[in-house]
Amino acid sequence: MKYNVLSKMSKRGRITGIIAVLVLLFFGVNTYVVKPLLNKMDDLDQKILLVEKKLWKAYRVLFRENTIAKEYEEKLQFVKQDQNEEEEIAAFLSAIESIASSSNIFLSDIKPGSVEKAKNYRIYSAEIEIQSEISYIVDFMYQLERLPQLIKIKSFTFSPKDKNSNELKGNLTMVLLLIDES
Repeated sequence: MKYNVLSKMSKRGRITGIIAVLVLLFFGVNTYVVKPLLNKMDDLDQKILLVEKKLWKAYRVLFRENTIAKEYEEKLQFVKQDQNEEEEIAAFLSAIESIASSSNIFLSDIKPGSVEKAKNYRIYSAEIEIQSEISYIVDFMYQLERLPQLIKIKSFTFSPKDKNSNELKGNLTMVLLLIDES
């Protein structure tokens, strides 16, 4: 004799039992099958988007390859170290002096700083003391930053030259980066 639970239940109880089993089955399938699949699909979609972005970026670079190579060759002449270290420092200081004189800046002191050597490049530094009106100082700093060489103003300090004076005196530390091809 078989034990059958459904046969002993009323029609309403059987329907309720079947619905309860179906609901539990639905939630079980949803929790353990559907949601993990959807999460996996979302992860894969995110990875696909990331790869598409990388491919699009690479495509743009490849599309502009000739332009980038041409620009690189043009800019390389300004950052490539063509001379020995002393000549490069002298040229750097000379460029600073030239811009200072054209910007109406009184250059009271100019000192070459340290040279940082890395595997493929060198960084030359210089410290200068200047005096002038603020408009000329701003123009001087702007002219330095506009040079095709990689000259950067690392730090600066200014104070009034005298009480009730339009002129400022200040110190600037600048660096020049050059690629070392040796």
